[in-house]
Amino acid sequence: FDRVLSSFMLHHLTHDEQQATLADVLRALKAGGSLHILDFAGHDQPRGMIARLLHRDEDVHDNAEGRRVAMLRSAGFSASAALGAGRTLLGPIDFHRAER
Repeated sequence: FDRVLSSFMLHHLTHDEQQATLADVLRALKAGGSLHILDFAGHDQPRGMIARLLHRDEDVHDNAEGRRVAMLRSAGFSASAALGAGRTLLGPIDFHRAER
């Protein structure tokens, strides 16, 4: 595949499941392919009441600043980076991109 998009999915997985998923994505991407991740920001970001009700700190632990990029690099991706952030009624979100 040229591109894979993960939208609000990874935070539902345990740390080990996330690692396995990223390894599978890396395997499925062709050389130069990219992974794009949109998910809730980690517990290090200020979160409103609705976000706290929907997602425990443990649910978004691996989304914390720097952890997602480190996880992508650990899985074998190169040029992984946080591209931006935003806010929704359901909580803060982050955008990440990584290349095979």
